[in-house]
Amino acid sequence: MDKRNNTRRRFPISLSIGVVLLIVVAGIAALSYFYFSSKDAILEEATDRAEQTLDNTVLRVENILDEVVTAEKNMKWLVLRHLDSPDHMFTYSKEILKNNPNALGCSIAFEPYFFSKTEKWFSAYSYNEGDTILTEQEGTERYDYYEQEWYKKPKQLGKAYWIDPFREIDTGGIEVPDIITSYCSPMYDKQNKFIGVFSIDISLEWLSKQISAMKPYPNSYSVMIDTSG
Repeated sequence: MDKRNNTRRRFPISLSIGVVLLIVVAGIAALSYFYFSSKDAILEEATDRAEQTLDNTVLRVENILDEVVTAEKNMKWLVLRHLDSPDHMFTYSKEILKNNPNALGCSIAFEPYFFSKTEKWFSAYSYNEGDTILTEQEGTERYDYYEQEWYKKPKQLGKAYWIDPFREIDTGGIEVPDIITSYCSPMYDKQNKFIGVFSIDISLEWLSKQISAMKPYPNSYSVMIDTSG
């Protein structure tokens, strides 16, 4: 009789313990499910937000570069219209910088002996030095721009090209201390013959500041790489 009573008393206790354990396990499983589900949802939301912010930043950078492309297109047709007047080229290179204060320099360079049978080089170059725009004919034996990437590359490719950042030193002309990148566009006459290159320079330091100002998060940072990575 005593054994039966003991067995009866143990059974509810065992049942209670089993139910409690089941509830605990179920609770842990539910919490785990909600934790991982919410974690995935938060991660997905953060990823979407990051991608959207990145897309907006890329768009703003493209808008900065598009300003240079638009300036080149708006002026190049005037250059091609007045190929019989070399002096106009200095005016046009200055106008690019006057109308586009973010541009650092502008070169309108032509093929050998284009304007004169005795003058091999002709490149109307203007440089934005603060409140002053300096201008010169930059082609010389010391500075043979035909061998420079900003002239050779668009000529070889037959299309406009953003060249990798570079610094021009010891040119014998206007000193440019900045590291620059240039948008270089080939020029063709009415017979579709290559005649020269129109290039606009921007300062790499200035471009870096523009990109850094777009910082999407307090701890984020930007890295610029060249075409070769």
